[in-house]
Amino acid sequence: MELGTLGGQLLTMLGSVGGTALFMRQFMSRQRLALAGDSADVRSINRLLEQLEAAEKRRKEVEERADKFADERNQMFREMADMRAEMERLRSEVHHLTIEVQRLRGETP
Repeated sequence: MELGTLGGQLLTMLGSVGGTALFMRQFMSRQRLALAGDSADVRSINRLLEQLEAAEKRRKEVEERADKFADERNQMFREMADMRAEMERLRSEVHHLTIEVQRLRGETP
């Protein structure tokens, strides 16, 4: 009987070790999957951060170009206003000179 009891105990121990090994294998497999998932999440987050930084850089470049365009446009409007004022001044001067020439010729308007 002792031998049978010893054999039973050995089988029970082998069964326990085998069950524990299967459990650990499954548990470790899940852990590796979880770690792989975490690693994939980190890579995805890093990629998204890089894309965000690139988009922010492009936005700043576009804003700088828009600001430069607005400055150039405003400068052109100021120059046009100056040119119109100068043109009006010249028209007035031509008109006065025409009147002066007519007066000197004796051609009163």
